[in-house]
Amino acid sequence: MTYLIGITGGIGGGKSTVSYYLSETGATIIDTDRISHEVTLPGSDALDEIRTVFGPSVFHEDGSLDRKAMAGVVFGDEEKLSLLNSILHPRIRKRWLKVAGECKEPFAFVAIPLLFENNLQRYFDEIWVVTADEDERIKRVMARDNASRESVQRRMAHQIPESEKIDAADIVIDTSGGYETTRASTLKALADLKRRLGLEVA
Repeated sequence: MTYLIGITGGIGGGKSTVSYYLSETGATIIDTDRISHEVTLPGSDALDEIRTVFGPSVFHEDGSLDRKAMAGVVFGDEEKLSLLNSILHPRIRKRWLKVAGECKEPFAFVAIPLLFENNLQRYFDEIWVVTADEDERIKRVMARDNASRESVQRRMAHQIPESEKIDAADIVIDTSGGYETTRASTLKALADLKRRLGLEVA
C-alpha cells in the first residue's frame, strides 16, 4: 500500500513551491486544487448542482463556473460557503482517494490546503505543513491575488491558526528564507522520508 503524505498549510505558505520541488524529483503529487477544477468542468454533476443552488449569476456565458463571482458570493457568508463545500468536498475527496488508491509508488504526496479544517488527518500516514512568517505570507497573497492586506488577513482568520497546524505536523518546512533554502529543506525532508521508509537515497 502506498504511504500517503499530506501537504498543507495556510494561504501564502508556499505549498505549490514545495510541491514543485518534490515533483522535480519524480515524486507523485496529487493536487486537490487541480482536482477541484476538474470536478467543476462543464457538464459535471457538481456544476449542475451549483447552478441549482446558487443560480446563473456565478456562471460565465459559455456555461463555465465564474470562480471570481462564486468567491464573491461565499466570502464572509458561512452558510453559503458551507453549501458550496458540501457540493465540492465529497467529490474532490472521492477523486483524490481513487487516484491515491491506484498509485503503485511506495509513497505519494497529496496537496490539500484545508486538510486540518476538513479533518482529513485520518487519511494520511504523515502530514507536512508548509509555512512562512505571517507578514511574508500576507505579502505573497497580496501580490498573487492583487488583494489588500485587510482582505488577506480576513481570509487567514477563517483558517485554523498556523501555530496549531505546526503543532500537529510531522514535518514542517519553513519557506521564509527564499527559494534555494526552501528547495534544500524540501529535498532534505524527502531524503529523510525515504530513509524512514527503507528506500534507497541517491
